[in-house]
Amino acid sequence: MTFSISFSDKLVPVEPAPGDEIPKMYIVLLIDEEITTFVAPVNYWSMAQYTRQWKDGLARLERHSSSCLLTGARDPSLRQGVTMVELHKEGTDVFARERYVFADRVPDDYDPCEPYELIGPHPVVHRDADGSVREIRGTRVPLADIEAFKRTLESA
Repeated sequence: MTFSISFSDKLVPVEPAPGDEIPKMYIVLLIDEEITTFVAPVNYWSMAQYTRQWKDGLARLERHSSSCLLTGARDPSLRQGVTMVELHKEGTDVFARERYVFADRVPDDYDPCEPYELIGPHPVVHRDADGSVREIRGTRVPLADIEAFKRTLESA
């Protein structure tokens, strides 16, 4: 199993749509062989700021059972939603789950450098249309893989 999150060096920056001049870059999340791509705005936050938050978010798992890695940091004054990868630690495993926090759920005093108040419950309990209930946990990643990736980020 492998885990990593990075800005893509193989994909070119997203061309802005008419009326949307916000520069964006691709973020690539790799869990085992599954690749998820995010389009991240880089006008409010730089690539270096995202990387710093990822380092802090991974280090937070040493002291807490949950953390997150931002994949869409936006200016809080614009009252937009936030995208992230939530991380929930259970013993020697971490469950990674993509999450979008709608703007009306983002507090007025939200600080992207401290996004941890936006982390949702784990596991998420979902009730299907037929009334059945299921838990949504996310993708299991060995904690050792998260720690190995954290070391590579720290040495970069």
